[in-house]
Amino acid sequence: MGENATVYVTVNVTNGKVTLNIDGRPQTKDVVDGKVNFTVSGLLARDYHLTATYLENDNYLSNSTTADITVFRKQSEITMNVSTIYVGEYEIINVTVSK
Repeated sequence: MGENATVYVTVNVTNGKVTLNIDGRPQTKDVVDGKVNFTVSGLLARDYHLTATYLENDNYLSNSTTADITVFRKQSEITMNVSTIYVGEYEIINVTVSK
């Protein structure tokens, strides 16, 4: 349950490792040509705190940046189909709520 999102991280170096931590759920990936993409699954409608950290190596010190994001609930849509109803008649009214 929950939504998936892709987080794109760009760094000014061609290689190394980056850790993305979302509310205590860290993922670490290799930098390829200055870029790293993370797929984050199970995001529910609420606020999240993100930290992206470039990990220290032989050439560079570690550095981090943070951001807060909000995943919003989807807008629902409700429709109803009703035809003319006369006294004493039986009618089915269909109500549909979309995802």
